[in-house]
Amino acid sequence: MWGIAGSLTEKDGLDYRKEFSNWWKSFWKTQVKFPSKGNIFDYYVEVTGGNAVEGGACKFTEWTNKL
Repeated sequence: MWGIAGSLTEKDGLDYRKEFSNWWKSFWKTQVKFPSKGNIFDYYVEVTGGNAVEGGACKFTEWTNKL
């Protein structure tokens, strides 16, 4: 997410990062279940039990838990 839209900012009262987050969630709503709280920039994908390619479990975790 950060590589695609991390440089978006707020301008003239419009938060472009939030707008992108809403669009992204809507676009992928049938393939990915994003957390309802916050926006896509508030989360990272945490992989447990191996790696994602070999069947590890993936979940969205808030960056604040990592920092």
